Amino acid sequence: MEPVFGQIHTRQGKYLLLRGLEKAQLEWKLLAACHNFMKLQSYRAEPAV
Repeated sequence: MEPVFGQIHTRQGKYLLLRGLEKAQLEWKLLAACHNFMKLQSYRAEPAV
C-alpha cells in the first residue's frame, strides 16, 4: 500500500486541495481512481509477448 501513497503524493502534491471531510474524501477517491486508470493504461500499452 505504501508505494501507492508515494506515487499519488509525487504526482498530486502533499495536501488535498478541497476543504471539509466530504469534499476531501471525494477528492481522494478521484485521485485513487485516476491512479488506477494510469496503471491500467500502462499495462495495456505494454506489447504482448
